[in-house]
Amino acid sequence: MRVSHNIADFPDAKTIPGLLLYRFDSDLIFYNADYMKARVRAAVAAQKTP
Repeated sequence: MRVSHNIADFPDAKTIPGLLLYRFDSDLIFYNADYMKARVRAAVAAQKTP
C-alpha cells in the first residue's frame, strides 16, 4: 500500500523530486487563508528541487 509519511518521523521514506505534499491541519477559512498561503509558499521556497 502506498501512503504518505512525514519524512521527519520516517527518515527511510522515499521522496519524489519536484513533488511537495503539504498538509494543513485546520479548516481553510477566510481568516487563516493568508497564513496558509504563507506556509505553502515557504514550503515551496525551502525545496531543493524546483
